[in-house]
Amino acid sequence: MRRTGRLILVILIAAVAALFALWRLGVFRPASEKAYDRAVKAIEEEKYEDAVTYLEAVLEKADPDEDDQIDHYIEAGYLLGDVSMQLGDENAANAYYKKAYAEDMKEREAPHKVTATNYLRRSRVLMDEGDYEAALEAVTQGLSCADVTCERELWYAEIICNENLHNWEQAKTRMQQYIEAYPDDANAWKDWEFLQTR
Repeated sequence: MRRTGRLILVILIAAVAALFALWRLGVFRPASEKAYDRAVKAIEEEKYEDAVTYLEAVLEKADPDEDDQIDHYIEAGYLLGDVSMQLGDENAANAYYKKAYAEDMKEREAPHKVTATNYLRRSRVLMDEGDYEAALEAVTQGLSCADVTCERELWYAEIICNENLHNWEQAKTRMQQYIEAYPDDANAWKDWEFLQTR
Protein backbone atom coordinates (compact mmCIF):
# COMPACT_ATOMS: atom_id res chain seq x y z
CA MET A 1 0.00 0.00 0.00
CA ARG A 2 2.87 2.34 0.78
CA ARG A 3 4.39 1.82 -2.63
CA THR A 4 1.07 2.41 -4.28
CA GLY A 5 0.66 5.68 -2.35
CA ARG A 6 4.13 6.84 -3.41
CA LEU A 7 3.47 5.85 -6.99
CA ILE A 8 0.21 7.80 -7.02
CA LEU A 9 1.99 10.81 -5.50
CA VAL A 10 4.73 10.63 -8.15
CA ILE A 11 2.11 10.35 -10.91
CA LEU A 12 0.21 13.33 -9.51
CA ILE A 13 3.37 15.44 -9.30
CA ALA A 14 4.29 14.48 -12.86
CA ALA A 15 0.78 15.32 -14.08
CA VAL A 16 0.83 18.71 -12.36
CA ALA A 17 4.29 19.43 -13.79
CA ALA A 18 3.09 18.45 -17.28
CA LEU A 19 0.00 20.65 -16.98
CA PHE A 20 2.14 23.53 -15.77
CA ALA A 21 4.52 23.08 -18.72
CA LEU A 22 1.60 23.02 -21.15
CA TRP A 23 0.16 26.14 -19.51
CA ARG A 24 3.52 27.92 -19.86
CA LEU A 25 3.58 26.99 -23.55
CA GLY A 26 0.18 28.63 -23.95
CA VAL A 27 -1.75 25.48 -24.78
CA PHE A 28 -4.66 26.54 -22.55
CA ARG A 29 -4.83 30.14 -23.78
CA PRO A 30 -7.95 31.17 -25.70
CA ALA A 31 -7.71 30.72 -29.46
CA SER A 32 -8.32 34.44 -29.93
CA GLU A 33 -5.29 35.28 -27.80
CA LYS A 34 -3.09 32.91 -29.79
CA ALA A 35 -4.33 34.40 -33.07
CA TYR A 36 -3.66 37.90 -31.73
CA ASP A 37 -0.08 37.00 -30.83
CA ARG A 38 0.46 35.50 -34.29
CA ALA A 39 -0.97 38.67 -35.88
CA VAL A 40 1.37 40.92 -33.91
CA LYS A 41 4.33 38.78 -34.97
CA ALA A 42 3.20 38.90 -38.62
CA ILE A 43 2.94 42.70 -38.42
CA GLU A 44 6.41 42.94 -36.92
CA GLU A 45 7.69 40.81 -39.83
CA GLU A 46 5.70 42.96 -42.30
CA LYS A 47 3.66 39.95 -43.42
CA TYR A 48 0.48 41.97 -43.66
CA GLU A 49 -1.67 39.45 -45.55
CA ASP A 50 -0.96 36.87 -42.83
CA ALA A 51 -1.74 39.49 -40.19
CA VAL A 52 -5.16 40.10 -41.77
CA THR A 53 -5.93 36.38 -41.56
CA TYR A 54 -4.93 36.17 -37.89
CA LEU A 55 -6.71 39.40 -36.94
CA GLU A 56 -9.91 38.27 -38.62
CA ALA A 57 -9.59 35.05 -36.60
CA VAL A 58 -9.41 37.15 -33.43
CA LEU A 59 -12.63 38.91 -34.36
CA GLU A 60 -14.30 35.55 -35.06
CA LYS A 61 -13.06 33.82 -31.90
CA ALA A 62 -12.98 36.55 -29.27
CA ASP A 63 -16.12 37.42 -27.34
CA PRO A 64 -16.39 41.20 -26.97
CA ASP A 65 -18.73 40.69 -24.02
CA GLU A 66 -16.03 38.89 -22.01
CA ASP A 67 -13.87 41.22 -19.91
CA ASP A 68 -10.71 39.18 -20.54
CA GLN A 69 -11.16 39.27 -24.33
CA ILE A 70 -12.42 42.78 -25.09
CA ASP A 71 -8.99 44.43 -25.28
CA HIS A 72 -7.79 41.97 -27.93
CA TYR A 73 -11.08 42.25 -29.80
CA ILE A 74 -10.93 46.04 -30.05
CA GLU A 75 -7.20 46.12 -30.75
CA ALA A 76 -7.61 43.51 -33.50
CA GLY A 77 -10.19 45.70 -35.20
CA TYR A 78 -7.97 48.75 -35.04
CA LEU A 79 -4.95 46.74 -36.20
CA LEU A 80 -6.95 45.53 -39.19
CA GLY A 81 -7.40 49.19 -40.06
CA ASP A 82 -3.68 49.83 -39.66
CA VAL A 83 -2.74 46.79 -41.75
CA SER A 84 -5.25 47.74 -44.45
CA MET A 85 -3.61 51.16 -44.65
CA GLN A 86 -0.22 49.44 -45.06
CA LEU A 87 -1.73 47.38 -47.88
CA GLY A 88 -3.06 50.55 -49.52
CA ASP A 89 -6.76 49.79 -48.96
CA GLU A 90 -8.05 52.97 -47.34
CA ASN A 91 -11.72 51.97 -47.72
CA ALA A 92 -11.19 48.71 -45.83
CA ALA A 93 -9.10 50.55 -43.24
CA ASN A 94 -11.89 53.06 -42.60
CA ALA A 95 -14.45 50.26 -42.30
CA TYR A 96 -12.29 48.39 -39.77
CA TYR A 97 -11.58 51.57 -37.81
CA LYS A 98 -15.29 52.39 -37.63
CA LYS A 99 -16.22 48.88 -36.49
CA ALA A 100 -13.50 48.90 -33.83
CA TYR A 101 -14.49 52.41 -32.78
CA ALA A 102 -18.12 51.34 -32.28
CA GLU A 103 -16.99 48.47 -30.06
CA ASP A 104 -14.45 50.69 -28.29
CA MET A 105 -17.09 53.25 -27.33
CA LYS A 106 -19.66 50.79 -25.92
CA GLU A 107 -20.56 51.12 -22.27
CA ARG A 108 -19.23 48.18 -20.26
CA GLU A 109 -19.29 47.14 -16.63
CA ALA A 110 -15.55 46.60 -16.59
CA PRO A 111 -13.40 49.23 -18.29
CA HIS A 112 -11.09 48.11 -21.06
CA LYS A 113 -7.57 49.33 -21.71
CA VAL A 114 -7.39 52.57 -23.70
CA THR A 115 -3.97 53.63 -24.98
CA ALA A 116 -2.70 56.72 -26.75
CA THR A 117 -2.82 54.69 -29.95
CA ASN A 118 -6.52 53.95 -29.36
CA TYR A 119 -7.17 57.67 -28.97
CA LEU A 120 -5.30 58.33 -32.22
CA ARG A 121 -7.44 55.76 -34.00
CA ARG A 122 -10.58 57.23 -32.47
CA SER A 123 -9.54 60.64 -33.79
CA ARG A 124 -9.13 59.20 -37.29
CA VAL A 125 -12.67 57.84 -37.25
CA LEU A 126 -14.05 61.12 -35.95
CA MET A 127 -12.10 63.17 -38.52
CA ASP A 128 -13.41 60.90 -41.26
CA GLU A 129 -16.91 61.69 -40.01
CA GLY A 130 -16.10 65.43 -39.99
CA ASP A 131 -16.37 65.76 -36.20
CA TYR A 132 -13.13 67.67 -35.66
CA GLU A 133 -14.04 68.88 -32.17
CA ALA A 134 -14.51 65.33 -30.88
CA ALA A 135 -11.40 64.25 -32.80
CA LEU A 136 -9.40 67.02 -31.16
CA GLU A 137 -10.66 65.87 -27.75
CA ALA A 138 -9.53 62.30 -28.54
CA VAL A 139 -6.09 63.63 -29.56
CA THR A 140 -5.84 65.63 -26.34
CA GLN A 141 -6.72 62.54 -24.30
CA GLY A 142 -4.15 60.52 -26.25
CA LEU A 143 -1.43 63.07 -25.56
CA SER A 144 -2.25 62.97 -21.84
CA CYS A 145 -1.74 59.19 -21.58
CA ALA A 146 1.14 57.99 -19.45
CA ASP A 147 2.79 55.99 -22.21
CA VAL A 148 2.51 57.85 -25.51
CA THR A 149 4.10 55.83 -28.31
CA CYS A 150 2.54 57.79 -31.16
CA GLU A 151 3.24 61.39 -30.22
CA ARG A 152 4.22 62.36 -33.76
CA GLU A 153 0.97 61.08 -35.22
CA LEU A 154 -1.10 62.65 -32.42
CA TRP A 155 0.57 66.02 -32.95
CA TYR A 156 -0.15 65.86 -36.67
CA ALA A 157 -3.77 64.88 -36.02
CA GLU A 158 -4.02 67.83 -33.62
CA ILE A 159 -2.78 70.16 -36.37
CA ILE A 160 -5.32 68.79 -38.87
CA CYS A 161 -8.16 69.17 -36.36
CA ASN A 162 -7.19 72.74 -35.53
CA GLU A 163 -6.89 73.63 -39.22
CA ASN A 164 -10.37 72.28 -39.90
CA LEU A 165 -11.76 74.14 -36.89
CA HIS A 166 -9.98 77.32 -38.08
CA ASN A 167 -8.00 77.45 -34.84
CA TRP A 168 -5.09 78.89 -36.77
CA GLU A 169 -2.94 80.00 -33.84
CA GLN A 170 -3.14 76.60 -32.12
CA ALA A 171 -2.37 74.89 -35.43
CA LYS A 172 0.64 77.17 -36.01
CA THR A 173 1.98 76.64 -32.49
CA ARG A 174 1.77 72.85 -32.72
CA MET A 175 3.11 72.86 -36.29
CA GLN A 176 6.15 74.84 -35.18
CA GLN A 177 6.80 72.27 -32.43
CA TYR A 178 6.20 69.48 -34.92
CA ILE A 179 8.67 70.68 -37.57
CA GLU A 180 11.29 71.36 -34.91
CA ALA A 181 10.92 67.78 -33.67
CA TYR A 182 10.46 66.19 -37.13
CA PRO A 183 12.25 68.39 -39.69
CA ASP A 184 12.38 65.54 -42.23
CA ASP A 185 8.59 65.60 -42.82
CA ALA A 186 8.14 67.27 -46.22
CA ASN A 187 4.33 67.34 -45.91
CA ALA A 188 4.62 69.23 -42.63
CA TRP A 189 6.69 71.92 -44.31
CA LYS A 190 3.97 72.34 -46.95
CA ASP A 191 1.37 72.65 -44.18
CA TRP A 192 3.63 75.14 -42.41
CA GLU A 193 3.72 77.30 -45.53
CA PHE A 194 -0.07 77.11 -45.77
CA LEU A 195 -0.47 78.09 -42.10
CA GLN A 196 1.71 81.15 -42.63
CA THR A 197 -1.01 82.53 -44.90
CA ARG A 198 -3.62 82.26 -42.13
